[in-house]
Amino acid sequence: MDQVDPSSSVPLYLQLVAILRDKIQSADLRPGAKLPSERELCDMYDISRITVRNAISRAENEGLVERIQGMGTFVSAPKYKQSLSEVKSFAATMIESGMVASTEVVTADSVFPDFGLARILNQAVDSPVRYLHLRGMGNETPRVSYESYFPEKRGITITNRAQELAKSGEAFTTLDLYRDSDEHSVTRMEQTFEATTANAEIAQRLAVDEGWPIFRIESVMYEGQDPIEYRIAHYRGDQYKFALERSLDI
Repeated sequence: MDQVDPSSSVPLYLQLVAILRDKIQSADLRPGAKLPSERELCDMYDISRITVRNAISRAENEGLVERIQGMGTFVSAPKYKQSLSEVKSFAATMIESGMVASTEVVTADSVFPDFGLARILNQAVDSPVRYLHLRGMGNETPRVSYESYFPEKRGITITNRAQELAKSGEAFTTLDLYRDSDEHSVTRMEQTFEATTANAEIAQRLAVDEGWPIFRIESVMYEGQDPIEYRIAHYRGDQYKFALERSLDI
């Protein structure tokens, strides 16, 4: 069905939803594609703006599209489900979604911490820490950006290993580097989660527009009582969803 039928008993807005659904399922409209504007849809199908708005709302409720304020309406991309009750590697998440995963080392360097970072890592502000910026790729498209800070000595070992793995084309995060290490291990992790939008810097890293929905996750990793890594991860909000199972005592 390419056009709405005013003589049909099916409401016009549901007919438009069916048209959009068919185009998405047939890949005429691919994930991430921007839909025509409301005015353009009105002209294309000779229907009113309220009909278009009702159709877009219904399509959004069905998960077919998503509206981003100030930017437009886009075809929804498949979302990678990640459990919060277990730690799953980036590579495993991508593979389960049928993606070819890889990791890029964007930056590996020594920097001086500000007071907040120095306090988190229990370091002096005049002592350098190691900075590592990784970018997780799925089918050669950025999916997540990781920025990590380590105490200097420990961080040099981690960043050297990261560069070795990146050259081999493997997908990894810093947690995988600990699993491969005989010297370091993570015994616990504190995390905070925040829904936000991409600023210019994050938009460039993840190849999205400014204002794009983003999940920001801050993590502090510990070995015993010692903080060994502070990490800020930015996930594309249009491609990830997080799940948590809880026990109830009612």
